[in-house]
Amino acid sequence: MVKVRKSQRRITISTIGMIPGIKRLIHDFLQVNLAFSLHSPFEEQRSELMPINQTYPLHKVMDVLDAHVANTKRRLFSAYIMLGGVNDSAEHAKALAYLILGRGALSYLYHVDLIPYNATDKTARKFIASNNETI
Repeated sequence: MVKVRKSQRRITISTIGMIPGIKRLIHDFLQVNLAFSLHSPFEEQRSELMPINQTYPLHKVMDVLDAHVANTKRRLFSAYIMLGGVNDSAEHAKALAYLILGRGALSYLYHVDLIPYNATDKTARKFIASNNETI
């Protein structure tokens, strides 16, 4: 068992949804903040954007995140990179809201950070940022 210190509240660990790591965090590091890279509320599209979703599907990750939020009563930050014409439609926004509000009584602890995409030439797929009006 790891001794919990108040300084752990100043640490945030970011995850793409690796369930074993999230479970370890729940067990050993209750005071550490958690950020989750979401990027799409749709399983199939999330698998395209983030192949890890094939191993740890979004619906299973959300169940584990629910356990984390229930155990810690701490905010969970969801990072959502806004990709122009890819994941920034009204349909995406509604599905994202449904996903978060569907968490139940603790849904108020789920925070979504909308992040404009920063173009790079280092990725195989070329994306563009959503415009400010869309964001």
